[in-house]
Amino acid sequence: MNLLQKFILSSGNIQIVSLDTQAKLSILRDDRLAFGMGTKFRKFLGIHSKLQVQNVKKVVLQGELHSNALAAFCFCFIISDIKYDRLLILAIQSGLLQILFL
Repeated sequence: MNLLQKFILSSGNIQIVSLDTQAKLSILRDDRLAFGMGTKFRKFLGIHSKLQVQNVKKVVLQGELHSNALAAFCFCFIISDIKYDRLLILAIQSGLLQILFL
């Protein structure tokens, strides 16, 4: 094993699974990458493609600022306004209001 292979295997981002004596599977987990960018990028791509298909130009994001869904959008879209409304959040949490993407 050369020095590069030793470094990659010791980094903690790659898991080795031995299937038998002849084969092994190396897995690079994107959930262990810096800031979980792989997960957020997949969420962004999924949501963005739906918006393009439906020709949606403006989106209202609702949720906690640190949630993964909002973080996925914040990294990839231009955010024009951030608002916080405690009454709206309480109404959503109590089930009085449901927000649907049409």
